[in-house]
Amino acid sequence: MVAPQATYHEKELELLDGKANLLTIPDEVYGWANGEKLVKFILNQFKSAKAV
Repeated sequence: MVAPQATYHEKELELLDGKANLLTIPDEVYGWANGEKLVKFILNQFKSAKAV
């Protein structure tokens, strides 16, 4: 997970591990330091991921 202000490093982060899925924390979650919404955001990402 990447903070919104660090998205300009996205290409470099992808080079570290090409298999990793990078997610940008939504501004409204990061800006308000809302832990509950962050957990919900992460759980929703798992729900949308396909099982291999």
